[in-house]
Parts: sequence; structure tokens; C-alpha cells
Amino acid sequence: MIPNFKLFSEIIKKYNAGVMIGVHTKENGGLAITLQDSIFLASFITYLQPKIIVEIGTGYGVSSTWMALALKANGLTSSRIHTIEITDRPLDIWGTFGVADWVTYYQGTTVNEVVLPENIDIAFVDEDHTEECVIESLIHLYPKIRPGGFIVGHDPIYCPGVRGTFRDFSKQNGCQIIELIQGQGLMILQKPGPGAIRRKKSEDM
Repeated sequence: MIPNFKLFSEIIKKYNAGVMIGVHTKENGGLAITLQDSIFLASFITYLQPKIIVEIGTGYGVSSTWMALALKANGLTSSRIHTIEITDRPLDIWGTFGVADWVTYYQGTTVNEVVLPENIDIAFVDEDHTEECVIESLIHLYPKIRPGGFIVGHDPIYCPGVRGTFRDFSKQNGCQIIELIQGQGLMILQKPGPGAIRRKKSEDM
């Protein structure tokens, strides 16, 4: 089940209001995440029924709120989103939308300050989009991803470092990768293992 999309507009309104009144500052005046990308994330969660989601780059809480609403809509009461942000931001968005029980917030970096859970089903990488930062996150996350689990990178359309780093990392580790060129774009990398999707080769078709 996918959450009511009226909620998405309410989340964006709250996000934009926070920026406009100066509660938060944002150098880039664009949306935190587009409707197209949010539809995919909600559908992905509905299909996979994940227990553990890790988000690298909380930002203003828009993506984690939407993913938590998808968990709630599907009755996944034991599932949890672990979201990590390098700066300390007093966010109330999860409580506002009734999903605080699905979200755990950490201040710190993926490498030095936060101990990630094991057997991650989905990791959503949406932090500093430089090649150095993305590869650091991938290297740190990958051993924690369950076999057949996913790492999803955001913003490859506008950030070449995301697209190139995900492509190179997938080749080096024998991963399946799908590029969604919609909204701000998504790179979807799947770790090999039981349950992993096998892409058909030309001779199989």
C-alpha cells in the first residue's frame, strides 16, 4: 500500500515553510525530493517489505518521513529507518506526520561516529554528492547490506559523482544496477546473494 499523496504535498509545504521562515537554511532552493522519486520509494518499500532502512543524509527529514509513511501504510510496525545527518538539526517533522516510532535519528558521519545495523534491506544515500563522499558511504555500507539488499543513490541527474561512483562500484563488486532517469534520478544497486534479481542475458531472451 502506498501512502495518500496528499500527505506528500503537506510534507513539502512544511519543508518549504521551514526554509522560508528561517528555521532551516538551504543553499539549493529546489525540492528535497520530487514526487516521482517519492512514488518509487513508496512502491519499492511496499514491494520489499523491509525491516531495516538506513538513510545517509537526513537533510530536512522529507525523504525519511515519506519512507516511514510507507512503512506505516503497510503495517510494518517492527520496521525502522535509521537516518544519519552530520549536522544537528532539531527536526519535528516525524512527530508532525505520526511516524516518530518508525525513525531513529543519529548525528554523526557514517564512518567515524555511527554504528550501523547489520542486515540492512535498503540504504538510501542522499548526502554530500561528491565522488569522495559517495564512495566512502558505499564502502562503509556495503558489508552491512544483506545479500540481495539494495543501496539507492539520489540525484545522479544533477550530480555526476553519484552516477559514476555507483557505476564503478557495481562493476567492482559484481552488482546489478538500474538507473532511473526521472525526477532527480535514482541509482539502484543490488548486492549479489539469495533472492537477488538476475538480469536476463541476450542469449536467454
